[in-house]
Amino acid sequence: ELSSNLIEEQGWARLAQSLAANRGLQSLDMRRNSLGTAAASALSLSLASNSTLSSLCLISNHITDDAARLIAAGLACNRALISLNLQS
Repeated sequence: ELSSNLIEEQGWARLAQSLAANRGLQSLDMRRNSLGTAAASALSLSLASNSTLSSLCLISNHITDDAARLIAAGLACNRALISLNLQS
């Protein structure tokens, strides 16, 4: 769980790199971390290549329409994620 850590863009980029290479993590709680457009872009790339994450919580990240579209693009290639929470 990495909720409420006020992760900034660079932190999101590093997290996304790790998530792309991940082969064991199945659930990630990232609520209340202010996911911006650049972070959503990095997350999108990692979601497209990740094959183990089955649950992702992004509650209260103030996700913009552009960020949501980026995340959706990554999910279009993802076959593992079965639970995504985007509540505001």
